[in-house]
Amino acid sequence: MAIESGRRLTSDTPAVEFTVRLESGKSIVVVQPGSVGDYRVGDRVRVTNDGSQTRVAR
Repeated sequence: MAIESGRRLTSDTPAVEFTVRLESGKSIVVVQPGSVGDYRVGDRVRVTNDGSQTRVAR
């Protein structure tokens, strides 16, 4: 899985929207706290889901 794009969202809490391409070729969008500088386009990431939240991590 790799980051396709990322952008900072405007809100009171710093949040970033990532578009992630899965190994299957499907793309998903993940919004989570952080900054755009935490990840770069092309970074390989792990996507986790606990049933209620999906997160991106290196």
